[in-house]
Amino acid sequence: MTPCRPRADDDVPFLKKSHMNIQRTPTHPGAISATFLVWAFMLAIQAVVVLMACPAAQAAEGASSNYVPGTYGNLAVAAQPKPGSFSMVNYLGYISSSMDRAVLNNKASTEIDVKQAFVAPLGLYTFKTPILGGAEFSIGGWLSFPWASLDTTLHTSRGSVQSNDSNFGIGGSGLIPAYLSWKLGGYFSLAAYEAIYIPTGPYSTTNPLNLNRGYWSFDTNLAVTWFHEKWGTELSATAGVMANTENTHTDYHTGTEFHMEYVFNQFVTNFLSFGLHGYYYTQLADDQPGPSTTEALNLLHLSASDLRSTSWGLGPQANWVVTDNLIFSFNWIHDLYAHYRMKSDYFFLNTTIVF
Repeated sequence: MTPCRPRADDDVPFLKKSHMNIQRTPTHPGAISATFLVWAFMLAIQAVVVLMACPAAQAAEGASSNYVPGTYGNLAVAAQPKPGSFSMVNYLGYISSSMDRAVLNNKASTEIDVKQAFVAPLGLYTFKTPILGGAEFSIGGWLSFPWASLDTTLHTSRGSVQSNDSNFGIGGSGLIPAYLSWKLGGYFSLAAYEAIYIPTGPYSTTNPLNLNRGYWSFDTNLAVTWFHEKWGTELSATAGVMANTENTHTDYHTGTEFHMEYVFNQFVTNFLSFGLHGYYYTQLADDQPGPSTTEALNLLHLSASDLRSTSWGLGPQANWVVTDNLIFSFNWIHDLYAHYRMKSDYFFLNTTIVF
């Protein structure tokens, strides 16, 4: 689900929440020092990032993309799903975003505030027969149903112009044509998958608040999980490269993007874990705006070279593993820094059911 920002959709990048088939034990005394080291390390990374950040957060051409922080897994991200199983993940989310200035559908806007709530189901089927030396093979897809509101104020020499919009309907959808997962030696698991974002639903250049982005994205991801079953301690990370097609409605081409999410979980009982969820995002290539966008950029005193985005954030999460077939997950990520991208708070309550 992409945050419903200017021309942003509510696609749901693939979140692998599956049958984990692992033994969970309360915190082992030997894990206490390792747990503190992990927390200190992750907080130190975020502290360095904040100190390196620029003070202002500005943006153009929507300041968003199909990548949504917080949707790439909460627990045992790369663990193999059970062969022959069907996993259903239901995302219930709320995202609050703000921006000083941005181009919304080729129109200059300032003092932007966007809020959205959404429901987005994702399904994943795992075949019974492994391939490629023991890899479990899965396919799936998702839909999104968002509600969003947008408030903007444009200051000109003739005064201020305020705009208020809201929208509800079908957001973006997506396919997972291939998901491969391996159980490695020791405590490690590995997964690789492709996620395709599809701009389903209507799109209008006269509406600054569309529920899809108007272009396709192809997201190639690699995930790894380290889970110490005796200690009940987990570290996972997912890194992906997202390539985008041109938005033919606005003649705008979003540059290739890189994103990485990481989670730390510590089980405090057999069924309950607490941890941290963070992310890092940056563009690998510049955007290519069309003529109409360039005119709006000039009004905002921005150039095309200003459009490359970077952001990162961190927040708490909790997982309640009722059974291996029923999991509830909550996470909140707060943007610590956003450069030419909407600064946001992401809240998710996800329910995973495995059949």
